[in-house]
Amino acid sequence: MPHSSGGGSHGGGSHGGIHSSSRSSGPSGIHRGPYAGSTRYVYYRNKKPVIIYSDSDPATSYSLKISLGYIAFVTVLLLLISSVVCCANSHAPSRLTPDPAARVVIKDEANIFTDTEELYAALNRFFETTGIAPTVLTVKNEVLDNQFSSLKHFAYKKYLELFPSEKYWLIVYSPGPETEDGFDDWHWEGMQGDDTDSILTTVETDLFNDTLQKALLQREKYTVENAIAFAFDTLTPVSMKKYLQKSAIPGLCYIAFVWLIVFLKNFHPIKYKYYKTAVKCPDNFVYQKKCEYCSGVYLVGFDKTCPHCGAPI
Repeated sequence: MPHSSGGGSHGGGSHGGIHSSSRSSGPSGIHRGPYAGSTRYVYYRNKKPVIIYSDSDPATSYSLKISLGYIAFVTVLLLLISSVVCCANSHAPSRLTPDPAARVVIKDEANIFTDTEELYAALNRFFETTGIAPTVLTVKNEVLDNQFSSLKHFAYKKYLELFPSEKYWLIVYSPGPETEDGFDDWHWEGMQGDDTDSILTTVETDLFNDTLQKALLQREKYTVENAIAFAFDTLTPVSMKKYLQKSAIPGLCYIAFVWLIVFLKNFHPIKYKYYKTAVKCPDNFVYQKKCEYCSGVYLVGFDKTCPHCGAPI
């Protein structure tokens, strides 16, 4: 069904449209503190003992090759997910195939246009580029007041009345009744078909809406028809460009964060080097002392000779 692409008014500015517990099994692996089922191990680094706890032998349970294979697997998986995210959030439009009878239409029912040549040219350029058939319609304010709750309601009903498919874009403009001080409370609204969504995303409609709203506020420079033509001519050159939408950025950042966590938790070649030297160490060996020969620290009662220089203790 058709939906709003946005609109604006003299006093209200422009606006955008509508686009469509588990139970833990407990810790495992290598940790600095004890946990259920773990065994105490010690290895030496920088001439000091390092105590770790593991539920399996650190010297054999960790393999750098296995970790690299796991990281490679996760990398490929996350790249596939990233490609899906990019495809779902990319603007890579193809020109619509318009209905056989589709054409550019201007209906000035409010009788406010003075020269529509420039507007016709701008609408035709947009039509040829995108395949979306644009229609510009003006309506008197009293028609809206008597029959419709809002300009958006009128634009929706008019779209269903005028167009046989979802490949059209309707722009409705309504001049307001001028007050005693000469203020014209005009309004405008866009209504696009669902088939136009691949081209007219919020990026494109926001560009059009902001351009039209600003131009309509410059009556000394633009007439209404010239303002609409200017908005279409601003949109047409960029309407078919390919780009990645901002909505993809949070997802890609999250994927990159997951990959970084996996990498940091699994790629520790220095740790693997020392894990291979780790040996079981009962909990009663806690006191440490410096070697008189090399000043390296050892565990009192556990080490028979200095683990650093081999000197007798």
